[in-house]
Amino acid sequence: MANYHTVIFDFDGTIADTMESARIAYNEIAASSGFKQITPEDIPILREEKLSNILKILGVSKLQAPGLLIKGRALIREKLASIPLIDGMDGVLHSLGLHVKQIGILTSNSSDNVQLFLEANDLSDCVDFIQSTSTLSGKSKCLKRIIKSSEKDGRGKSGMIYVGDEVRDIESCHKAGTDIAAVTWGFNANTALADAKPSYLIDEPSELLKVIVGG
Repeated sequence: MANYHTVIFDFDGTIADTMESARIAYNEIAASSGFKQITPEDIPILREEKLSNILKILGVSKLQAPGLLIKGRALIREKLASIPLIDGMDGVLHSLGLHVKQIGILTSNSSDNVQLFLEANDLSDCVDFIQSTSTLSGKSKCLKRIIKSSEKDGRGKSGMIYVGDEVRDIESCHKAGTDIAAVTWGFNANTALADAKPSYLIDEPSELLKVIVGG
């Protein structure tokens, strides 16, 4: 029996390697909005920061952030065909499907974008549901709703785990009271993730199987 019955993944940076595409999309928006541009050299610095600090560094207010997210989603959609899958994640998703009851995706990207990406990578059959949150920090509320629905089906939050790549993912899981496996190949760096105290800190996709399935 697996250690968890339900696994919920973040999308950007966790399943899809969207870092560079997101940087380019952001810079397109920044050029016409007066925000600070992001260079490749800025990425290691930003990976150590929380979202609130990143917005300050870039000159983006909290009121401007939702509009930035919407525009970014649209630009990312245009680049979906060229966005690579995180190496090894296809095997992980297929293997998990043999051991857990449910696999989902909870993301601040759009559900349509995620579905298109899954179809392009022959992964649609691996995912049972996709939920999108329209805010950059609203995952805890969505997780609580998923937990409540799961409990109605006889499954509790002790058997649920979220997989994400950002400090805000860890914070959302702490608020929702569910476990989180923080992956170091995405947006936030290893040290920033560790400081936020995730349930697990994962360096390679294959390690997820050991945590979730056991053995």
